[in-house]
Amino acid sequence: MANAVVQKEIKALKERQGRLERLFYSLLGPKVIGEDEEIRPSYMRKLQRISKRMDQGRGAITVHTKAELEKFLKGL
Repeated sequence: MANAVVQKEIKALKERQGRLERLFYSLLGPKVIGEDEEIRPSYMRKLQRISKRMDQGRGAITVHTKAELEKFLKGL
């Protein structure tokens, strides 16, 4: 798979995570874990780091199938 496909999947994951956090806060309110905190900040940092490395042409991820990509993303 091309880097563009992996980057697209990472971007989609980040957007999904943001939507899930907004839904969580709308259902339970920001006082549950703190208004300025993210639910999984380490997960978001990992995605950002991978995206940055790919933009710089370093640390390319080699996947050949969608199943391999899903396995990699689940491992985050």
